[in-house]
Amino acid sequence: MPSRDPKKIEEIFKALGLSAYQSRVLAYAYILGKSKATDLSKASNVPKAKIYSTLDELCEIRLMKKIETKPSLYIPIPPEEALENLREWKNNEIIKEIENIERIKEKNLDLLKNYFTQERYHEEEFLEVIPVGTSSEIETKKLYRRAQKEINIVTRAFEYFPKVKKELEKKSASIILNVLFLHETYLSEKDLSSQKTMIRLLREMGAAVRISEEKLPIRYTLIDPDDEYTTGEVLFLVEETDIPVFMRYCVLSRNHSLAYGFHQYFTALWEKGEEVEP
Repeated sequence: MPSRDPKKIEEIFKALGLSAYQSRVLAYAYILGKSKATDLSKASNVPKAKIYSTLDELCEIRLMKKIETKPSLYIPIPPEEALENLREWKNNEIIKEIENIERIKEKNLDLLKNYFTQERYHEEEFLEVIPVGTSSEIETKKLYRRAQKEINIVTRAFEYFPKVKKELEKKSASIILNVLFLHETYLSEKDLSSQKTMIRLLREMGAAVRISEEKLPIRYTLIDPDDEYTTGEVLFLVEETDIPVFMRYCVLSRNHSLAYGFHQYFTALWEKGEEVEP
């Protein structure tokens, strides 16, 4: 065997989501090339009881291929093609999972709702604390989808825009979309570069964009504020520069009065802000 460390590429495969056995077998297959299952088992220390099922899995994902000789031989697929195969396979698996959720929802939603309303969870919380990251992105996307009249956003550089672009694009043609950015005085060169890119993309989408003249101690997404306090939701984050983003929390509220209070704050900031021309 060439003096190459399979552990290095094994870790890459694990990072791609392969199991420990899959990663180890594929790593040794890269080094050995065309091999018998027994040889791969010995080289990788994957038990004989597991080697054939592991190889079958890798062939199904199209990271390896099987030659029907006696004994069968296994060949790793070249990296560029293999990674594309893996991307396609994972995409199909995600689609299957989503379709499964929809099937279960259609069949069981009424039952779940009946159980849920019989418990003590029916009372709406005034404020819900949510970790910044995946959870806040999920709630942000849901806010965009629920918006009926307008979306108002206060942000530093809108770094997460690519993750929510799809939802905003769907709404931008039918509702008011206002985005207020932090002034460049308070941004690093990296954040300023990101901000300029996001502003351009938002303007192409038809959003109204302004730059705040002041610091923005609170960043938030606000939808459908109403002076009669009948609609409105807000998701907000307090600026805490000393705390890493992954350790921060944001707050979600569906209280319509609070949402209108944030609207009044937004209006004051917006009127003072510098308009960004198309």
